[in-house]
Amino acid sequence: MPTPPNKVLKNALALAEWKSMGSMLHKAGVLTLGDRQMFANYCMEVAHLELIEEKILVATREGTFPFSINANGMSQNHSLIDAKQKSTKLISELASAFGLSASARARLSANAQSQGARTKAEKDEDDLLGPVPVN
Repeated sequence: MPTPPNKVLKNALALAEWKSMGSMLHKAGVLTLGDRQMFANYCMEVAHLELIEEKILVATREGTFPFSINANGMSQNHSLIDAKQKSTKLISELASAFGLSASARARLSANAQSQGARTKAEKDEDDLLGPVPVN
């Protein structure tokens, strides 16, 4: 399995995700050295979402969630709502790239089954990036 980049090593939450999901993805042939940075981004965003959710719990206990008061004294959606929505969307997009959704796995499987004969260049690419697994 590829070693995690420093930014993941320095973040306990991201490192836990790397070890948990990375092992499974590597065994399935999905996580390769060429995927290291994108998977690191996925792990960091999972860690970011966990921190956002912790902040939401604190804001809820303090009575400042789901609304906050802006500079004009008006009630508005708490900034954590937007942050959580953006983070969740990004995680979904990154996870899909690694087949971590039913639709993504179906698409990867269909692509692998339709490949047929492979050129030398395609086989060389598999050596670098790893083959697309067929479930």
